Amino acid sequence: MAYVDDPIVEKARVRVSGPFSTEALSRYALNPSDTALPLADTATDRAAAADHVTQLLDALRSQGIPRPDGKPLKIDRIEQLASAGAIQAEGIYRSGEDEERRFAVSLGPRFGTITPTQVDEALADAYGYELVVFAGFAAHAETQALLEDGRRGRYDVALLLANPDLLLGSLLKNTTASQTFRLYASPDVQLDHAAGGYIVTVKGVDAFDASTGEVKSSSQANVRAWFLDTDYDGLVFRIDQAFFPHTSSWASLAKALKGTLDEGALDDMSGFASIPFEPGEQNRCAVRVMTDDGNTSEVILPLGAGS
Repeated sequence: MAYVDDPIVEKARVRVSGPFSTEALSRYALNPSDTALPLADTATDRAAAADHVTQLLDALRSQGIPRPDGKPLKIDRIEQLASAGAIQAEGIYRSGEDEERRFAVSLGPRFGTITPTQVDEALADAYGYELVVFAGFAAHAETQALLEDGRRGRYDVALLLANPDLLLGSLLKNTTASQTFRLYASPDVQLDHAAGGYIVTVKGVDAFDASTGEVKSSSQANVRAWFLDTDYDGLVFRIDQAFFPHTSSWASLAKALKGTLDEGALDDMSGFASIPFEPGEQNRCAVRVMTDDGNTSEVILPLGAGS
């Protein structure tokens, strides 16, 4: 009998594996404030969800609310709400010397994205607040497009993406100097129309420095991986092309497979320009970029006439 730590070795076979990306519909993620969790969820699951809410609110309390072109807004008070709706907390922030304003907080799931549906539900329940803050570990590409102007309908809005390190809990010090939140990041990409279809080129990533409100640009040197969905449907990011620059793994793979791979194709998957592709049924594509710090960001690009 073979055990997991004692595998059967077949030297005549070559096994190939690599980075994987798992996508899921974010509506299946647990609402962090929902007290009526399914019976299959354990006490550990409930504790994890509660910790996730506490961690995000504590970080927000310590660092304030980041904003463009200025230092973070100072929070005087923030309290968690008992309801299980789209708004999990409320508080008071100071926009000037003595001017106090009410704000609401809508938190994304522990594992999942802030979706456009969550935005709509939170804004529908936001009567009486002047600012709605959306905070989470990831945001849907269309969510970023909805909130990037800082205004949605009659409300001021802010989209805060938390550093995944926050999930380390007490292992990560939470101070005003910590770079826990960023307003958003956006891949810097170029879309060209060539004979074989469209080509997307990743040039870097633009991101807000939460402590100063300034835009900082990082180059291709900080891009660890990037992915392309050539026919983005607005719900699930499906990886059609994957690229892993700055790695020697492709050369190692080619060596292991003893020349059975197209070396030219491996070179393409190590670069910053996509393989040419034709528009699909949705007539738009999406680009997801992962940087050195482990953060990801997305941008949606329209295709076809006038793009």
